[in-house]
Amino acid sequence: MNKDSIIENISSDDQLKQFFNSLPLGIIFFQKDWKISFINKNFFRFPGVIQYSSDLILGKSILELPLFERTDLNEKLNALQFAEDFEFAFFKKPTAKGGSFSVIVKGVSIFLSTEFQGGVLIVEDIKIDKPDSTELINANDYLISVIDSFSDYYMICDLDLNIKFKSNSSNFLFDYFIEKPQEQIKSAREKITNPELKQLILTTSKSKAPSKQRFSFPMNFRDYHIDLNIIPIFDSLSHNELVFIVGKDVSEEVKIANQSLKEVNELRKYHEIVTTIVDAVIGLNNSGNVIYWNEKATTLFEYNKSQVFNQFIGKVIPQLDKLFFESIVEEVALSGRWEGHLKLNSNPDDERRILVRLAPVSSDNEKMLVALCSDVTERYRLERELRNSEEKFRNIVINSHEFICILDLNGDIIYSNPFFNERFLPDQNPEKIKNFTDFIEPFYIEKNKIKFNELFSGRDQNIELPLITSDKKRIIVLASFTPSYNLAGEPIYFNAILTDITLQKEAEKDLLLIRSVFEASKDGIALVSDGKLVIINDSFVNMFGLESAGSSLGKDIIEFVASNDRSSVRNYLNSINKGIEIPPRFEFAAIRTDNKVFIAEVSISIYDVSKEVFSVWIIRDVTEEKKSQDALKKSEERYRNLANNIDESFWVAERIENHMKTVLYTPAIKKITGYSPDEFIKDNNLWFNIVHPNDLEEIQNKQKQFFDDISRDNEVFEYRILDKFGGTVWIRNKISVVRNSKGDVFNAFGIINDISLSKKADDELKNFTENLKELNETKDRFISIISHDLRTPFSSILGFTDILLNEEKISNEKRIEYIHFIQESSKSMLSLVNSLLDYTRIQTGRIKFEPERISSKDIFEKSLKVLGGAALQKNINLELNFSKDLYIHADESLFSQAVNNLISNAIKFTRKGGDISISSAPSSDKNKIEFRIKDNGVGIKKDDIAKLFKVDAKFTTSGTSGEKGTGLGLSLVHDIIKKHGGEIRVESVLGKGSEFIFTIPVSSTIILLVDDTKADRILYSKILKNIIPEYTIIEAEDGREAFKLIKTNSPALVITDHQMPIMNGMDLVKQVSISDFKIKPPIIVLSSDITPKIEKGYKDLGIEFIFTKPVNLAVFKSSIEKSLRKVFYNI
Repeated sequence: MNKDSIIENISSDDQLKQFFNSLPLGIIFFQKDWKISFINKNFFRFPGVIQYSSDLILGKSILELPLFERTDLNEKLNALQFAEDFEFAFFKKPTAKGGSFSVIVKGVSIFLSTEFQGGVLIVEDIKIDKPDSTELINANDYLISVIDSFSDYYMICDLDLNIKFKSNSSNFLFDYFIEKPQEQIKSAREKITNPELKQLILTTSKSKAPSKQRFSFPMNFRDYHIDLNIIPIFDSLSHNELVFIVGKDVSEEVKIANQSLKEVNELRKYHEIVTTIVDAVIGLNNSGNVIYWNEKATTLFEYNKSQVFNQFIGKVIPQLDKLFFESIVEEVALSGRWEGHLKLNSNPDDERRILVRLAPVSSDNEKMLVALCSDVTERYRLERELRNSEEKFRNIVINSHEFICILDLNGDIIYSNPFFNERFLPDQNPEKIKNFTDFIEPFYIEKNKIKFNELFSGRDQNIELPLITSDKKRIIVLASFTPSYNLAGEPIYFNAILTDITLQKEAEKDLLLIRSVFEASKDGIALVSDGKLVIINDSFVNMFGLESAGSSLGKDIIEFVASNDRSSVRNYLNSINKGIEIPPRFEFAAIRTDNKVFIAEVSISIYDVSKEVFSVWIIRDVTEEKKSQDALKKSEERYRNLANNIDESFWVAERIENHMKTVLYTPAIKKITGYSPDEFIKDNNLWFNIVHPNDLEEIQNKQKQFFDDISRDNEVFEYRILDKFGGTVWIRNKISVVRNSKGDVFNAFGIINDISLSKKADDELKNFTENLKELNETKDRFISIISHDLRTPFSSILGFTDILLNEEKISNEKRIEYIHFIQESSKSMLSLVNSLLDYTRIQTGRIKFEPERISSKDIFEKSLKVLGGAALQKNINLELNFSKDLYIHADESLFSQAVNNLISNAIKFTRKGGDISISSAPSSDKNKIEFRIKDNGVGIKKDDIAKLFKVDAKFTTSGTSGEKGTGLGLSLVHDIIKKHGGEIRVESVLGKGSEFIFTIPVSSTIILLVDDTKADRILYSKILKNIIPEYTIIEAEDGREAFKLIKTNSPALVITDHQMPIMNGMDLVKQVSISDFKIKPPIIVLSSDITPKIEKGYKDLGIEFIFTKPVNLAVFKSSIEKSLRKVFYNI
C-alpha cells in the first residue's frame, strides 16, 4: 500500500481505522487539496488542542481551521508541499517530580513520485521524568489488549527480520513464517524466514507505507489463509528500524466463500445446460390450438403465452394452415411422430427456419400433441455458406491461372480446369481421356526414364517438368502432386497443381549473363564496401584514366569526386543509408587521374550480404548528354511557348501495358472542351465520353479502321463533342501514328482544333447554295406559272375585246356579259400577280422582316373584322376562342397576311351556315404558341394534303360558292410561318372539314444579365428595370451558368460581361452561335475590359452592340430597343 492509497482508503478500511483509533497518538490525514480525510479518536484528548466534533471538520480545509491554542501552523503546513517536514512542541507543563511534560506535533508530507498527495499530523506527549516501571507496564498492557481485540497474532521485528516482540497467544499457523532458535543457543531470537513475507517487509520498509497481503498455504492436510498487515514504525527522527506485523486467520471465511462460489457456479452451469438443451415446447390439442407454451417458445416466436393461448398454431407458424395441420395429425396417428422444416413467418425476406418435431402425449385421459421447435436458421446459413464456399472454390479452380487437374492412379486425366484446357486441350473432346505423361516433353521422359508410377510415389512432392502445350510451345512447370486417400489409407487419385515457372527459369539463365554484362558494360561499375573500392570493371578504369583495376582497389570512392561536390555526394550516401527516399539517380562532378573534370550520373543500390553492406555504383559520363539536354530544354521551352499561345491543342498517346494511353495534351484543349489536360490524362476514357452520341459509333469505327490499316499513318476526323458546359463543338482531329515492324501502333500524335465557326459557315454556305438552287427552281416554276396561268386570263381578255371591237351587231346584254368576263379575268390576273410578288419577295429576302412583341389576339380580331363580310355572305359562324391574350414574337404585317390567308381559305371551303373556330394554347415546345383554325367544310383528299404548301404543285380548287384562288396562298403562309421559326400542318377528313395547326415563337419577357461582379449586376439590373420595366431581369455569374439559363429560359436579350471565370463572354457567344437552339437571343456586350482586338473578335462573331463601362444610357437604351426587335431563328 503506497502513501497516496493510505489517504484515499483510510476511511474505508475498517482494520486500519480500528488500528489508528487504538494508538495513543493524535492523527489527522489530509489530501493534496488540504481537505481533512481522517481524524482518530485520540486527537482531541491532548492538552493544547482546540476541541471540535470530528464530523464537523471532516472534508474541511486544514488551512482554514485553527487546531492548536496559541499556535498557527499554516506556514509550516504550506511548506509540506515542498517536502519540508516539521516537528515542534506546542504545549509544555512542569511535573510534580521536577521534570516536564510536553505535547509535540509532527507534520509529514506524502508524495507520489514527485507529485504532492497530502500529509499527516501526529500529536504525542513526552515526559522527561524518569518513568515509573509500573506505569510502563500498565501502558504496555493497555496497548496489547487493544491489538488483541482485532487480531489473532502480532509481532514486531527489526529490518534483519529478528522478532523483537510477539503476542502471548500462540497460533501454530504463524509458525509457518518463523524459524525457532536452537535450544542450546539461549541468546538466539526467533527469525522470519518465509521468503514472500521477507520480501513484503523489505518493500514496506522502503515505501514507508503500510501494506496488506493474504498468504495461503497447506498444513496438516488442509488449506489455510492468513491476512497480514505490515506497518512500519518510525523513531523521533522518522527513521524506520522496526516493523509491526498484525495477522488474522481468515481460513474459515475463505472456506465458506469458496463453498458458496462453487454452489453458485454449479447452479449457473445447470441453468446454462437447461437453457441450451431445452427447445421451444408447444402443446396443441387435436384442433391445433395452443394449450401449453414455455419461455423458450416466447423467445423463439416473440409471442407471450397470453397472445397465443387457445389460438390456432397457424398464428405462430403461418405455414401450418388448417389443411396442412390435419395432414400432419393423420401422419402422427399412423407413424407416431412428424418432423419437418418450416419458415418462421410469412415474410418472404425473412430467411429464418425452424425444425418442428411433433409427437402425441397422453396425460390424465387427455390427448395432446407436443411440438419441439428448434431454430435451425444458423444451420441453414452454414449450409448456404458451405455451398457458397464450394462455389467459390469451384470458381477459384475454374478461374485460376494455375494448371489444375485430377489424375487417376494410372495418370489418366479425369478432370482439368479451363486454364489447363486452354493451353493443352483447346479442341479436345471432353469424353476422350488423355494421360498426363502425353504432355511431358518426350526427350525428358526418354532421358530420365520417367514412368508414371515412379513420378507419383504416393506422397506430396514437387518436381520441375517440361511440358508441351497444344501450340507446340515448351514451358517449364513446378508440378505438385498430392494424393487423396480413402478410409483405408489407400491413394485413390492425385491432385496436380502446375505452376508455370518458365520465366523464372529464364531469369536464372539471365543471372549467368550478369558477369559478362558487368565486364561488357560501357557504364563504369564499382562494388563499394565501407566507402572503399572492392571490384571495378574496365569501363570504370577507362572512365577515370586508371592504370588498371587492381591498382585502384581499396581506394576511397570519394577520391573520384571533384572537391566542390564531395559534400553533396556524402549527403546523398547518408540519405541512402538512413532509408530516406531520394531520386534514383544523382549527378556530380567527377575527376579523372589527369585532373580533368566531367559530369557523371550515378545510380547507387545497397545490398546486405552476411551482415556486410555493399553498394553498387553505376556511373555514366553524361557530359555530352547534358549539353544535348540543355539544347533540348531550350527547344522545349520554345515549343511550350508556341503550344500555349495557339488555338490548336497537341496531344500524344503511347502504348502502355498493351493499351494506348494519352500522356500529353497542350493547354489549348481546355479552351476547346472546357476540360483541363490533367482531367483527360487521369481519365483515359474521358475523350470518348464527350463525343456526341450521334457521332460516337461512327467515329469509333473509323478510328479502328485507321489504326488497323497498316498502310495508313495519317488521317483527319471531323465530328462533334459536348464540352464541359453542355454545348456542342465541332472539332477536327488530325492523327499521325508510328507503327512497329508488325504494323501495330505504339505512338500516336494529334492536333485538335475547334472548327465550329467554319462548320457553321459551311452549313450556311450549303444552305445558301440550296436556297439559291431552290430559287432557280422557283424561277422556272414562276415562268411556267406565268406562261400558263397568265396566258389564260389574257386570252380571255383579248378574245372578248376582239369580239367587242369587231362585231357591230352585239346586243347590250351580250356586251355587258362580255365586259363582266373581261373584269373577272382581270381580277384573277391581278390576284395571281400579287401572290407571285409576295411569294418572290419572301423567297428572295427583299421583304422587310421586323419581328417584335405583338398581341396574337389583336391580329386575329383584326382579321375577323376584315373577313367578316365574306363570312356573313355565306352565313358562316366565326368563333375566336382565346382564354387569354398571348404575346408572340413576330412581324405584324407578315403574320397578319398568313392569318388572313388561312381564315379566307377556311371561309372559301366552308358551306353556307357552317362554323369556323380559332383557338390557341401553349405548344409542347414551351417556347412556342400553337394556333388552330378549324372548319367543318368540304375537307381535303388525303393524297392532296402533301400538295398544299408546294408552289410547284399550285394546288387549287373552287370554293363552295365558286370562289377561285391562285394556288399560292398556302405556299405563302407556309413560308411566312417557317420564316418565324414555326411549323404548320393540316389534319383533314374529306367531307367533314379541315384543321390548320401552326406554331409561332412566344415573346419572351426575360432579359439575362451576365456579370461576375455582384455590384455591377445590382447597378445594371436597376438601370434595365427603369429602361424596360415590362421585362424581367435574371442574373448569372459566368458564361457557363448563363448558357444553362439560355437553354432553359429562352431570354429575349442577353447582356454579358467579357472577362469572367469558368467561361468568358467571347466563349458564351461562340457557344450560343454554334448551339442547336431553334431561337437564339440577340447579345449585347457590356464590359470594362474591351480592347480593339476583343471588339473585333466580337464583331467577327456577329455581335452588333459592344459597350465599355460606364455606358451612355441613351445609346444603351437605343441598342436594347433595337435588339429586342431582333431574333435569330435556327431554321
